[in-house]
This record gives sequence, C-alpha cells and structure tokens, in this order.
Amino acid sequence: MLAIFLSVGCKGKSAVDLGRELISRFGGLNGLFAASQADCSAVPGMGPAKCAQLQEVLEKVWRSLGDEMRRGNGSSSPAAARDYLRLPLGGLQHEVFFALWLDAQNRLIASANLYKGRMFQILTLSQ
Repeated sequence: MLAIFLSVGCKGKSAVDLGRELISRFGGLNGLFAASQADCSAVPGMGPAKCAQLQEVLEKVWRSLGDEMRRGNGSSSPAAARDYLRLPLGGLQHEVFFALWLDAQNRLIASANLYKGRMFQILTLSQ
C-alpha cells in the first residue's frame, strides 16, 4: 500500500524499493508515521511535499476514526480507544498524557495531548 501511495520511486529505486527502505529505516509503519518531516525528507526520493502528503493521509484517517467514535460506533470498548490513539501515538519514543472526553454513551466529545516528555520522572521527583 505504501508503494501505491508513493506511486513513483527515484533514480535507481522503484516505489516498492523506496517503501521498503522507509519501513526499514523507521522500524515499521508506526515509526514512519511518527517521523519528523526533516527525517522523512532525508530519505532520497522523499521530498517535503511527499512527506506532507503522507502526514495528510494519516490526519484524514485519524479524523475518520474520531468521527466513528463521535457517532458511538464501538467506542465503548478499550480496543476502540486503542485504535483511535494508535495513529498519533503509536510510533512516539516519549511518554504522553492524552485525554479522551466521552459523553454518557461513550461517544467522543474531544481529545487532547495534554503533556509529552518524561512524566514519570516528574511524578517521582515530586513525591
């Protein structure tokens, strides 16, 4: 699927080869999705425009999952929350404190990344 999205490779590399290189370099799709634009653009064949397109696709998928949760389609399970949070958080190398606000029918009202970094260190230092 990544090769289809890329559609073309670069000199000496097909789209399939480029897709494999991206997955290998970033340790899988989650790592690729979490990569910064600078890291993504550093791969030959991946310019800023293609990296921005990839991030846009991810944003649309995440919004679609949020719409499903807002309609209440399966959002009452921990698995639904996990699936919703997997895209924005799955490849991160640091801790985050992410909140989901739900109504009485477990439909998503809002979500927010409230903190990122080394929360565990802060909590243990304050005790």
